[in-house]
Amino acid sequence: MTHKEGRHHSDKLLNVLYEIYNELFKQAEPSADFDKMRESGEAKKPNFFMYYYLSNSRQNKIMGDICRKHHLNRFERDAVKGEANLGCSPNSCERTWKDYRRKL
Repeated sequence: MTHKEGRHHSDKLLNVLYEIYNELFKQAEPSADFDKMRESGEAKKPNFFMYYYLSNSRQNKIMGDICRKHHLNRFERDAVKGEANLGCSPNSCERTWKDYRRKL
């Protein structure tokens, strides 16, 4: 893979990741627009994602659906899902989500 091909591949996976985040936050409680959160700087605030809830099973389904839509291979799918899970996906624990919401 050339440097240019590698960059295109990385861009593709980053776009898939952003699509996943957009859908996760759209379906979260409360619903949010991830692109707008990035533009406003909200997505840069520490632990901002803890104020949004979406069950782990729902998050996994959304990630799987989007990865299939983009025909990602297993390595790509695992990389994108891992980044989403370790990155800033919504809180999947309802108890801690409620604790954070009380702080608002």
